[in-house]
Amino acid sequence: MKKIAIFLQNLNGGGAERVALNICNNLAPEKYEIKLYLVEKKGEYLRKLSRTVKVNNSNQFFKNRKIDFIFNFLKNLKELKKNDVIFTQYHPGKIFSFLIPFLYKNKNTVYRETNIPDKISKISKRYVQILDYFFYKYGIYNFDTVIAQSKDMENSLRSLLNKELKNLVLINNPLDIEELKKFEVKTETDKKRNKIFLISVGRLNYQKGYDILIKSLSKIKKVDFELKIFGKGPQEEELLELIEKFNLKDKIKLMGFSNNVYKYVQKSDFFISSSRFEGFPNAVIEANYYGVPVIANNYKGGINEIIIDKVNGEIIDISDDISLENSLMKKYDKEKIKRITIDRYNIKKIIKEYEKIF
Repeated sequence: MKKIAIFLQNLNGGGAERVALNICNNLAPEKYEIKLYLVEKKGEYLRKLSRTVKVNNSNQFFKNRKIDFIFNFLKNLKELKKNDVIFTQYHPGKIFSFLIPFLYKNKNTVYRETNIPDKISKISKRYVQILDYFFYKYGIYNFDTVIAQSKDMENSLRSLLNKELKNLVLINNPLDIEELKKFEVKTETDKKRNKIFLISVGRLNYQKGYDILIKSLSKIKKVDFELKIFGKGPQEEELLELIEKFNLKDKIKLMGFSNNVYKYVQKSDFFISSSRFEGFPNAVIEANYYGVPVIANNYKGGINEIIIDKVNGEIIDISDDISLENSLMKKYDKEKIKRITIDRYNIKKIIKEYEKIF
């Protein structure tokens, strides 16, 4: 039985962690022994882990998160050697890359890129920018396989690197269909209602573009709408001020984090993806799974691969309120959206691509 280590920072409720969770839960337990190594043993997705996945202990010894990160990172290095395959992403993966030639040459090492590197680096903290510089110049070449989520991400990586990366593989993010089925609720469209219900899910930060969306919605006059935004993040106060400024308190609600956002998604008419850039937006394909069409900003990060124009949604300039208003008046076939989404992103199909690499 092949031993696979999944080496992550934590299992907080982000898209990168969601994909790692899906991989952990869907690799065949009769073929693989899966162990999860966390630098920080925390996150909303911990409770969703399959019982077949073992979790290595990490400890909080210090009040300083950065010191704890270093301590637990070093502690995990010896344990990682006990595995045949080491899959990693984000900061732990970038730091780990520099150790591969010295400690893990005989291991199958796999790195998954989590965002558009040239875009995310511009808004990162200085120490992250320094790590990124050395990682993309030297460290990334030490992995046996590097996974990109979208063509945009693949192109961004190739343009950023100083020499050809021959081991770059494109794998879209998967949908755990069996898990999503658990949250299905019966929904009936009220044909008499005039209000259009909108939803968006994501961290409240610059990347997600909620400031652009709020400004654009403030100009819409013909359509009566209600928008619920699920997520937490550093831009919360700024967004609340914008909502207050444009007198939209009755129309736009910041809902915080929810363990079952899917019930709200299913009752919505449209999912809005207003991001400035993405890696490969999980929330978009999840909304499509429930038959909800997506109105997306024209950003880098796979949205042009996901959206089939007028079939499962539309790509527009979210800052253009006229385009946005017109998009909100269009009709879609929910069953068709669901059908094509399952066909394209079912994890049973995508997990086979990971198994080939492992």
